[in-house]
Amino acid sequence: MNDQSYCDDLTEGKFSFPIIHALKCGNSQKIMDILKQRIIDTDLKNNCVDLLEELGSLKYTRNTLETLDKKIRREIERLGGNPGLVKMLDEFKNEVLCGTAKVTTKF
Repeated sequence: MNDQSYCDDLTEGKFSFPIIHALKCGNSQKIMDILKQRIIDTDLKNNCVDLLEELGSLKYTRNTLETLDKKIRREIERLGGNPGLVKMLDEFKNEVLCGTAKVTTKF
């Protein structure tokens, strides 16, 4: 991952899912100060990621993604299955959790 795309939500001051969770559960002023700065420094971004981890926001995000993945897979199965869509979900899940796969499946 290049520095340009690392934690874009912080650089752009966007309210991403983990940021919203952190605002609800933690030191909202500190999070807002970080967003207002629109930081580009990787060390500062790492500090913010550490804060999100401490607040449980990244774990909450991972758990939510896992729950949604299971629901989507059950729905695909209920509708008769779709190997291409399941493959895409597998690749997406691998990319999100490991940062390694590229989604290449075409419908």
